[in-house]
Amino acid sequence: MRKFIEKCMFVFIFLLINVPLFSNDTFFMTSGASTTLADIKPTNVSMAEEEINITLYRSYYEVDVTMSFYNDGSTENLLLGFPVKVITSGYDVDKYDLVYDFKSYINGVLITDFTVKEEEGTHPDISYWSTHTKWFLREVSFPEKSHTYSRVTYKARYNSGGFGSEWASYIYGTGSVWKGPIGKMTVFVNHDDDTYVYGHPRRQLGPSAEISLDFSWESNGRYKYVARNVEPKSLDDEFGISVGSSLPFDDNRSFSREELSDSLIFRYFEEIKLYTKNQIRLFVNYFYALHGYDFKNIYYKRYFENYMNNTGGFENHPYKVNQVNPNFSESDFTYCEKRNIEYLVNLEKKIPN
Repeated sequence: MRKFIEKCMFVFIFLLINVPLFSNDTFFMTSGASTTLADIKPTNVSMAEEEINITLYRSYYEVDVTMSFYNDGSTENLLLGFPVKVITSGYDVDKYDLVYDFKSYINGVLITDFTVKEEEGTHPDISYWSTHTKWFLREVSFPEKSHTYSRVTYKARYNSGGFGSEWASYIYGTGSVWKGPIGKMTVFVNHDDDTYVYGHPRRQLGPSAEISLDFSWESNGRYKYVARNVEPKSLDDEFGISVGSSLPFDDNRSFSREELSDSLIFRYFEEIKLYTKNQIRLFVNYFYALHGYDFKNIYYKRYFENYMNNTGGFENHPYKVNQVNPNFSESDFTYCEKRNIEYLVNLEKKIPN
């Protein structure tokens, strides 16, 4: 069993974030200083496919979206609008760039002539949350009986949910203004060992989201979700990617040693399938740390010394006093601890490299 621990260096897990990602190009009309959806006449342009790549970093996220449109009627010239919204709490003081490095391409050609409209608002449910929306507007021609490809890339800060929570989300509701449903929507989520995604995938869906997302692993730390014939119920429909800074064994569940004797930290595969191999190895090592294993890897050693000394309920384990157990033995693991370790090790083997 010991061969599974300390297989490679693990970088400390830092704050992992929640991200609202808003893409779905839609067409707009402007009125004065505000940008509002117009009562749009029927269009012959449909969104055949949308591919969203979301990459999570420690302090920001990056989006790369490609949308394939098809116009089965006569040529249409539209003002194409791309909204990016960031939610901040009342505790946010630093108003640094919320959205930056925005780039737009039509059929592979970089568009340099576009207008930016900004809107500030208050969250409808929580008064101390503020919404900051940027609309990137550009004139686009959709030739008759032709495909048009729109690609957008940008970086943005994470949304704040208050109390240190953040999230990654993507508004697909604006796809409702095009003809018919969104034919196919593919979402790729990427993250490394410094960020981790948690929670049951269904909990990542917004309250009005009723789409079915098929999940698959692409590689270690890269996941794919696919939905077909998506028909948004409203312009605000979105799905979210929950992210967090606490480890699963400290995620609002402060287990005592007694509780771990008959409980599984992870009862469902969906609870842990979005971690990287290195993160799962850290979770395995958690049980070794509980019994005072002398980690040779300085990163594991420092992590667990810091974690155990700042977490209640573990007063008697060796790391609480920055010592190790010279008599450490795997035979000291409880039955349930052995089950947890075996489960995690088997899960690690399922994740592609």
